[in-house]
Amino acid sequence: MVICGLGGQGAVFLSRVLAEAAIAGGSEVMVSETHGMAQRGGAVESFVRIGDFAGPTVRPGRADAVLVLDESRVAAGQRFLREGAACFVNAKADIEGASACDAFGVAQEISNARGTNLVLLGFAVAIRPDLFPDAHACLDAVKRLAPPAVRDRNVLAFERGGALTEV
Repeated sequence: MVICGLGGQGAVFLSRVLAEAAIAGGSEVMVSETHGMAQRGGAVESFVRIGDFAGPTVRPGRADAVLVLDESRVAAGQRFLREGAACFVNAKADIEGASACDAFGVAQEISNARGTNLVLLGFAVAIRPDLFPDAHACLDAVKRLAPPAVRDRNVLAFERGGALTEV
């Protein structure tokens, strides 16, 4: 999996959540990230390798899933997709070749704009559970990794993302 975003959007936190959830399920995991000027909103790419892998990063055309936290990073994220893979984007409008949701808008509704990343993850896990660790394992990882002061709001963000698929 590849998570693309900008510094401060929680790409690294999402990779930790996915890794913890996969480890809890008994999988081998490797996580790595590349980032430019992340503290200033620079590009961030985080890679999560689950299962059989040869190295820490995901080469272009090899990702099973891509999560894009900022619409400006769609092209960067989509270059990693293999055929038949899934791309999930935080966007208000439809994005060709991706499943989009207004994760930021949902996060604002629950007074947790920094929870945009978890709204998008909840949305992605609900749509394609075959590509991600179990939703309950992801939620448990959020509970373990989130600081106590924001734990409940982060849990709500993940849950609200999953509920976006219910119509």
